[in-house]
Amino acid sequence: MRSPMRRNLSCGGVCVNTDALRRGRRRGYNSRVTIGELARSAGVPTTTVRYYERAGLLREDWRSRANYREYCNESLQRLRFIRSAQSIGLSVRDVLELLHVTDDKDSPCDEVQALLQRRLAEVRQKMKDLKRLEKTLARAVKTCCTPADQVLCAGVKKRGRK
Repeated sequence: MRSPMRRNLSCGGVCVNTDALRRGRRRGYNSRVTIGELARSAGVPTTTVRYYERAGLLREDWRSRANYREYCNESLQRLRFIRSAQSIGLSVRDVLELLHVTDDKDSPCDEVQALLQRRLAEVRQKMKDLKRLEKTLARAVKTCCTPADQVLCAGVKKRGRK
């Protein structure tokens, strides 16, 4: 049996499975797709879609007669937005806050800017902490088990005997 030809379009670096969207139109559901088709179109596993639903980031648009989750194109766009927001380092909580702000207001620029500035400050602090840790580890590597610093190695040996 010949498999149907699938056509994937690239949209912002993400492939869209147009076959799944066409199948929904053929059924007369106005582009409804199942959770598996949505996940494939966005390049994520179905468990990710379910997790986003539990977290409040995404919700099913319909249930089929067989009780399957079904989604429309807006859900695919929202899923892509969630993934792109996470790819720049926003947490699930940040994305949820961002979605609430953008869903509630016509011009959420101030709130979005504040969220991004807060996240940037957190990242900068984390980078400072990591730089301090890097210096400490580099110093330990240079001096470990040398006459200059026998304290660390002696402590390791002592703990190993217990």
